[in-house]
Amino acid sequence: MATDIDIPIPIRGVMPHLDRQDVPPDGLIDAENFAVVDGIYQVTPGKAAFAAAVSGRPMAYFQYRHHDGNYRIIKATTTKLYNLDSALAWADITDAADPLTGSPVEQPVFRVFQKAGATWLLMINGANTLKKWNGLTATYTIAGGTPVRARTMMVLFDRIVLGNLLSGATVNPAAVDVSANKDFDSGWSSEQTEILSSPPVEIISMNEFGGQIGAIYKADGIVNAIAQGAADPFVFEPKVFNISWPCSALSVVWLSDGMHA
Repeated sequence: MATDIDIPIPIRGVMPHLDRQDVPPDGLIDAENFAVVDGIYQVTPGKAAFAAAVSGRPMAYFQYRHHDGNYRIIKATTTKLYNLDSALAWADITDAADPLTGSPVEQPVFRVFQKAGATWLLMINGANTLKKWNGLTATYTIAGGTPVRARTMMVLFDRIVLGNLLSGATVNPAAVDVSANKDFDSGWSSEQTEILSSPPVEIISMNEFGGQIGAIYKADGIVNAIAQGAADPFVFEPKVFNISWPCSALSVVWLSDGMHA
């Protein structure tokens, strides 16, 4: 007589960290080309090409939601910025008079900033000064106030913090420069410029922990940037020493509230 056997859906996926005998019924020892999609275990959907290829070496992609309610998908190469338009084509938003001049080792870093009711995309890449795009015009423009070149940045306490400064009066890989309050077009080199000498090594990456605390990842430690109500908008406190440092400005990722990897 036939007997029905319930085989649970392997919603836990592949569990390589467990010995074979310890893998539960809803887990897998191994699998190829399968995924759990909306709670259903199925063959991984195939991939299809979209949008024509563009010239230049791709360096980064970035997606954000504009104040008009629609998403923007941005592609950065060493020399240009592109926006994926409604026809799924890469529209060049590079300012012809101010093209990017990055190299394969200079990674673009993006942030979104709300200013006067508008959503602005900001980008730096180490080779060029801060660029801004309102998501509507044909091309980006240069941020005002003569911002310095830098390798990384973050948005904190309604300000932009640039790190690892490559131009201006304070050229130092351990230095930061802060914009004016709620304005990335002013305040550069006058609001707060500081060399973070402890630990005395270069700044590689930055990431926000929330609206008022950020982490500055250096080659041998982490410094916290903490907002304060004083003439200098931030106090910088060394937090961790002797770490394995990030390999690039884009190698730090947000995991959950208060956690990076």
